[in-house]
Amino acid sequence: MGSLKKEGGEGEPEEEPILAEQSERFCMFPIKYRQLWEMYKKAEASFWT
Repeated sequence: MGSLKKEGGEGEPEEEPILAEQSERFCMFPIKYRQLWEMYKKAEASFWT
C-alpha cells in the first residue's frame, strides 16, 4: 500500500510536515495568551455586527 513519506531529491524519503512531532501544535485550546484571545474576539465581534 502507499507510504506516508514522499521521495526527496536524492531518492531518500522525505517526512510529511503535518506528521512531524511538535511540542507546539496549531490549535486554539487551551488558550495560552488571554489578552491576544480577547483582542481576537473583539475584532471578530466588530466584523460580524
